[in-house]
Amino acid sequence: MPPRKPPPTRRRRPDYQKAITAIAEDPICGAFGEPPRPGAAEIERIHRKMVEAQLLAPQFELVRTRDNKCGGVFLASIRGFAPKSRPLPVTYVYKEATMTPEGTKAAQALLDCVKNENYHRVVLSGHTDQIGSDAYNMDLSAKRLATVKAFLVSGGITAEIVLIPKGKSEPFQVDDPGQHTPEEINQLNRRVELRETTQ
Repeated sequence: MPPRKPPPTRRRRPDYQKAITAIAEDPICGAFGEPPRPGAAEIERIHRKMVEAQLLAPQFELVRTRDNKCGGVFLASIRGFAPKSRPLPVTYVYKEATMTPEGTKAAQALLDCVKNENYHRVVLSGHTDQIGSDAYNMDLSAKRLATVKAFLVSGGITAEIVLIPKGKSEPFQVDDPGQHTPEEINQLNRRVELRETTQ
C-alpha cells in the first residue's frame, strides 16, 4: 500500500492589516533611522490587498494601533491615502438577515470601533452577490443592514446611523478575477461597507 500523502496545507495570507497599520503609524526610529515610506500608489495597492484578504478570511481579526485605536480596515487615512469606504466581512445565513458567528464578530469590531472613536454619524452600505434579481437583492441588503443597525444600537451606539442598501449594484472590484473561484467572488461581493464617519 503506498504511503498516504499529508493533507494539503492552506496557503497563509500575508497580514495586510498589520502592514497597513504599521504604515499609518509614525515609525519608531532605531539606530538606523527612519525606514523608507511607501508612496501613495503602493499604499493603495496594499490597502486593496488587505481588504480582499480580510473579506476572504475565515474570520475577522481586529487590529489595533500602538495607542489602542482601531487599525487595519478601520483606518480612515493612511499617510494621505483616504479609502472611499472600509469593507467589512459581516456575513449572514444564506438568504437570511441573520448574522453568522463570523459576521457577528465583524459587527462587534464595528461596534467597538464606533464606540472608541465616539462617532456622531455613521454611514453603512450593504452589498450582496450577483445571484437573484435586483429587487430581491436590494430588499435583502436592506434587511441585513437593519440587522447591523439593531446590533449597534443594542450595543449602546447613539450615533446617527445611515443605511444605504446597494443590493448587487456595486460588485467588489477585483484586480484579477482569474485569481479567485466563483464562490470567492461571491464572498467578496457580500459585505458591509463603512462609507463615512463624523466625529
